[in-house]
Amino acid sequence: MSIASILLLVVMAVVASLAAARLLRGRGRLRLLRELHQLADRQETMLRDLRSRLDAAHAEIAQIDDRADDSSGAAAIAAALREQLAHRLWLRDRAARAPLAELRSVRAAWRARARSLEQDSVALGDAQHALRQAHRSAIRPD
Repeated sequence: MSIASILLLVVMAVVASLAAARLLRGRGRLRLLRELHQLADRQETMLRDLRSRLDAAHAEIAQIDDRADDSSGAAAIAAALREQLAHRLWLRDRAARAPLAELRSVRAAWRARARSLEQDSVALGDAQHALRQAHRSAIRPD
């Protein structure tokens, strides 16, 4: 085998290795983008659920005290939904060209936000339960 043949084989091996690495990075990028879309869907669903449950809790409170104000909760949910829209726009406009490091950073932030929303959901559930208990005990005649 000549030196030229050996060099050609080495060059072909390097090119094949680079192509395989690029393909694997591309698959990783697609997987990461898919996960970001799933996180966005999940967070939007959670926010809409929280808004619905918060509205229901406010309706219960209004039955007890007609002076109750839900503006802070509604404002917080509206702000979170606007932030969610900004996430969707970022996904649509920038995610495909963003470096992998930025995508990973966004994924970590969105995962943390999802955990926070889950905690908010649990806290709201606890508050709703306490509200129902208080409402029942206020209605019961002694």
